[in-house]
Amino acid sequence: QGPDHALTEARNRLFLASAQQEKGWRDSATAQIRSAHALFRRAYFEPMFLWYLGKALARDGQVTLASEVLDTLRRRARADNPQDRANVLALGGEVALAQGRADSAAHLLQLAYATDTSSLVKESLASAVARAGGLAEAARLYESLLSKPAVWYGWEAEQYALAAPLAAGALYERANDLPHARAAYEQVLTRWAQGDTDLVTVRASRAALERVRRQSGSLTPNAR
Repeated sequence: QGPDHALTEARNRLFLASAQQEKGWRDSATAQIRSAHALFRRAYFEPMFLWYLGKALARDGQVTLASEVLDTLRRRARADNPQDRANVLALGGEVALAQGRADSAAHLLQLAYATDTSSLVKESLASAVARAGGLAEAARLYESLLSKPAVWYGWEAEQYALAAPLAAGALYERANDLPHARAAYEQVLTRWAQGDTDLVTVRASRAALERVRRQSGSLTPNAR
């Protein structure tokens, strides 16, 4: 916090919010995201960070504020800058998804992904494709997020990539593909073996894995 550090503060608040979300502290996480949005109203943020902020707001269900950020991003994006245009498309997709328009979201995010193949955009695309009914395609997109940690580790995409196998597992389970569902859930627990036991993604993956084991008749007394 301090003069001329609004971008750093806003970014750190989003990181803090992602940690609080994993601890299940929804109200605290929402407060941090709102604080980042308040900074956006007072300071200039570049188009790339507006995409980060808008996605965090949309995923938190704050659609009105996410739409406000999207409007600013549209005005600020340079027509001759492909990355700026991709940011507008990606955030437009996230807002559409939050509004329940899955097909529109998937279309916008496909266009964004044609320019920006980053993990953050890929995760949004996977989410939209899943909501539009493309279970197998979305599951593959989620799974591919973890294949190259170097491209997502240490920045805003990390929180989404780490939870991607849980989303993939849920899609495989919906498709009754229990072997792939089990492998996805196990991947979360293996990667976060030393994580806090109360993490939302860890608890959900453990419960899902036990459910899949029961369905496949392979639950053992010592299964976690």
